[in-house]
Amino acid sequence: MKPSIAMFFCGLLSVICVSRAALSKRQHVVLADSHLFVGGEPFIVKGVCWNPILPGETFPAGLPWFAKGFDEPLNEEDRTLIVQDLQLMKEAGINTVRTYLPIVNLETLELLKKFEIYQIVPTLNFYKVSLEDVKHLVDSLKSHPTTLFWELGNEWNYNRLYSEGSHHLSLSEVTDKLVKAGNMIRQMDPYHPISTSYGELPYFSKEGEDKPGLLSKKDFQRIDGVVDAWGLNVYSGDTFKNSQGTPRAVVMKELSHKPIYFSEYGADAFNAHGRSIDEDAQAFATYKLTKEIVDELAWQKKGGNVLGGTIFEFSDEWWKAPGAPEHHDEGGHAPGGGPHPDGIFNEEFWGVVTIDREPRKAYFELAKIYKSLP
Repeated sequence: MKPSIAMFFCGLLSVICVSRAALSKRQHVVLADSHLFVGGEPFIVKGVCWNPILPGETFPAGLPWFAKGFDEPLNEEDRTLIVQDLQLMKEAGINTVRTYLPIVNLETLELLKKFEIYQIVPTLNFYKVSLEDVKHLVDSLKSHPTTLFWELGNEWNYNRLYSEGSHHLSLSEVTDKLVKAGNMIRQMDPYHPISTSYGELPYFSKEGEDKPGLLSKKDFQRIDGVVDAWGLNVYSGDTFKNSQGTPRAVVMKELSHKPIYFSEYGADAFNAHGRSIDEDAQAFATYKLTKEIVDELAWQKKGGNVLGGTIFEFSDEWWKAPGAPEHHDEGGHAPGGGPHPDGIFNEEFWGVVTIDREPRKAYFELAKIYKSLP
């Protein structure tokens, strides 16, 4: 996900400055010994990344909740889209959405509540977001029952919170921002866990080594001390196992005692080898990767450290690859690894449903697994 930086910032400021009125009774979310409980009941994250941008629209202005105030009603078109998506999610057993701008519009939140779907709340995805902005956001959402947990950054080791040019941040400077925000959230809200979304597994630079692309072990420990869980954005073909056959969840357990969830994973539905739609390959990868997540679930495996996953993504987006947002274009770019079967990121074909909300084969494979879980 590579958002427009200027629009992202303006949009975020417009949505987080909302009423602090109590919304309704919060759910007490507890994370203990790698097990997640919501309202006292065991909870597995059966999620999707959700960024519903329609043809001709771009991020973030095309989001149905973009720049909507707390009490502002949705228009009929946006309401219809949201209800349609949530209905499809509910039918597939999806219980969690992960977004790239926080949902603070009350009508949208209440629709999430109606369909019993929780939100992983993005709290600091952009370098210009201030602690005061984060404070407003947490005040706004900490009491709503759809808040599952707070997430700091989105694969920030790749994008440095989308800082560029003269504003480009080092990994240590990004760590500073995340740690400060995490500590403040902890003081404000003892009822919800805090996570961070990282690109792939953490790989460290050695002491005294000049490796600006690698996190230092000291900075990793600083983040690890603030968060309750790690989200990993992983695109590694059709398996989470490394070249030695070891699951990434097991490798991560050697680095941190905190649990993990796969905050992005999956495969797109376009095969560059034949330059054509390949729903079978996407469905195969969706099933195999999600099954590997299930095999490492804390609720399923003794000693497991996985909370679940949020597959990328629910619906296609046509604004991301070179070309007009009215057209479905090949190509695109995203960092880290590569998807099955071609290793190429075709950014406008990632949905388990099409932009017209027609379920692909991957949707049914995901539903098969999610609906088999408690």
